[in-house]
Amino acid sequence: MNPQWSIPARIAQITNITNEMVRYAPIFSEVADSFMQFMGDGIFVAHNVDFD
Repeated sequence: MNPQWSIPARIAQITNITNEMVRYAPIFSEVADSFMQFMGDGIFVAHNVDFD
């Protein structure tokens, strides 16, 4: 998923996810419908959801 902003160096170090890795990845609006179908009646739980 492309976060649509630059990943800070410290976060890249912690997660091993780089800006280059997400540069051409889809943004959330491009996958939202299929994600909601996948989730169905499931419960979505996330830590640091603004970033993740």
